[in-house]
Amino acid sequence: MRSVSKSSGSGPGTASIPGYTKQFAAFRVVQNPPVFVMDSPGVLVPSFEMNDSHSGLKLALCGAVKQEVVDADILSDFLLYTLNTKGISKYTKFMKVPEESDDILHVLTEIEAYISGRRSKGEISLHNAAHFFLRKFRQGALGHFVLDEVPIFYASGSLFQEDKD
Repeated sequence: MRSVSKSSGSGPGTASIPGYTKQFAAFRVVQNPPVFVMDSPGVLVPSFEMNDSHSGLKLALCGAVKQEVVDADILSDFLLYTLNTKGISKYTKFMKVPEESDDILHVLTEIEAYISGRRSKGEISLHNAAHFFLRKFRQGALGHFVLDEVPIFYASGSLFQEDKD
């Protein structure tokens, strides 16, 4: 579809960052029968204000909202909480963090030492370490897993039922 709309010059613009699309637009991709594709803004900031900050943080963690909306330090703390809750400790081996920890300042200090190649005291940019931690998560370097709790289903005939056990 992208190649069809590009050839006519009327296709939607694209960007690798959230928030690029500002308004609804329709693009014809097939003449006969007429087929249109709608382009709309994606995740909107108000989802953070709906008494469900957990969902908003998960969306921000995945990069679905602009980076300026949630501070990287807060988001990296949420990432650490999520990894520890799910029992995922790959960050300790990958970034040379000596042991699992719930203390984000300790973890970011270790990550900064890892990325700067120094273990001595000095000026440490925890903010840069937080961005590095988030970037590696988004690249899949810390493992591939689902952020949401997924109910377990089993097949029973042609229907799927929630496992009550």
